[in-house]
Amino acid sequence: MGWRMGKQGCCCLVCRYALGIVLKAHWWVLIWTVLWMGF
Repeated sequence: MGWRMGKQGCCCLVCRYALGIVLKAHWWVLIWTVLWMGF
């Protein structure tokens, strides 16, 4: 049971990390789009 919970927690961490990267990339695209529109 403990191992399963640990594995689940690890997966959650990886998902959260991946989500963070996606969100950062999304913000970069948004910023670049605004900059391109501005110039």
